[in-house]
Amino acid sequence: MLTSDKDVVQLVVDQCKLHGVKTIVFSPGSRNSPLSIAFDEDNFFQTIVIHDERSAAFCALGIAQEKNVSVALCCTSGSALLNYYPAISEAFYRNLPLLILSADRPAAWIDQGDGQTIRQQHIFEQHTHGFFQLEDIHLSDDTLWYYQRETSILLHKLSNGPVHFNIALKEPLYHVVEKKSDFGKKISFFSSSSNLQLDIFQIIKSKLDGKKIMVICGQMDSNNSLTQRLAHFAKNTGAVVLAENISNLYDPHFISCVERVFHMIETDQDYLPEVVIHLGGAIVSKRVKTFLRNIKNLEVIRLSEDTLIQDTFKHLTVQVSIAAIDFFDQFKDFQSQSSVNFFGKWKQLDIMAQDKVPIVAESLKGLNDLYAFYLIHQYVPEYTVITRMNNCIFRNILNSSVCS
Repeated sequence: MLTSDKDVVQLVVDQCKLHGVKTIVFSPGSRNSPLSIAFDEDNFFQTIVIHDERSAAFCALGIAQEKNVSVALCCTSGSALLNYYPAISEAFYRNLPLLILSADRPAAWIDQGDGQTIRQQHIFEQHTHGFFQLEDIHLSDDTLWYYQRETSILLHKLSNGPVHFNIALKEPLYHVVEKKSDFGKKISFFSSSSNLQLDIFQIIKSKLDGKKIMVICGQMDSNNSLTQRLAHFAKNTGAVVLAENISNLYDPHFISCVERVFHMIETDQDYLPEVVIHLGGAIVSKRVKTFLRNIKNLEVIRLSEDTLIQDTFKHLTVQVSIAAIDFFDQFKDFQSQSSVNFFGKWKQLDIMAQDKVPIVAESLKGLNDLYAFYLIHQYVPEYTVITRMNNCIFRNILNSSVCS
């Protein structure tokens, strides 16, 4: 199949296809010709050509209303875009799903007296549910992830009303290539109360069944009930639970000294998770983030009631608005084991790393902070919370302290 030679155009087309935007109403021009070529060459799409932009926008509005489907509008750069505004404002107040795809010139040419060039970014800000700017550049791994993430988020918001993609395109505009890459990636968003709907439960269950599961716990308050449910889930599924110290979740089934374990990890494929369940706030360990970001085909399920969408590990596939304790409560009877002893392999690393601590500490013996903290830990009971209050500084770890 032929398509535009511009990666950014292919990404927009692939994302529309993946998110079910099938009808495209075009107002032809020069700058949006790469989009016209790419959409028209793909038989998945129904393309309609209406030269007058105001009429095209109201036609798209009517299709969205009559057929209850998302419809895209695509025009060239400049004042042509402004003619969409009456229909967009109506779609905004009637919650009709219009996707505005506006072609634009590169940023360097804005306000430089070039024909059909205006300030297009955020032009519909008051009457759309989101805007995203895409540039005609090589899609590096980070740029591809960023563009996929943001377009997927906005295409999800399309169900509430219009959203706007502005695509800055460089010349030449008419070159075509044989399509070889798929740039589409969809993030599924599920809203839930304390109980997952059956269809949502089944979707998540299918992603977990028979997989190597890892649970990542970021910053949160201590929660004994969540700890118990997580430990039960780990026993039933063989999941590895990485609970950073700031998660305040402790259990013998969890790995709390995350950095220590990652010093031991090898390149063995058996250590790579297939699905990650991410809960809590900030993740401190850079090793964890780098490790997970480099795994291909990883699926991440994010549990969060926050409106902020965090794709910390660059593989977010499902975002569920639910309290973590409610999620794991509903999966208390779920039992599934991967083909390898995933938990056993990671726990073995944890034990080996722990056993090496005295040897490493002995090699550091002397006046330094690492050895001092090692000595302090010998006298602190397990699970003790250490705080620094009133500028109190330990001078003797056995029998005295001096307060300034």
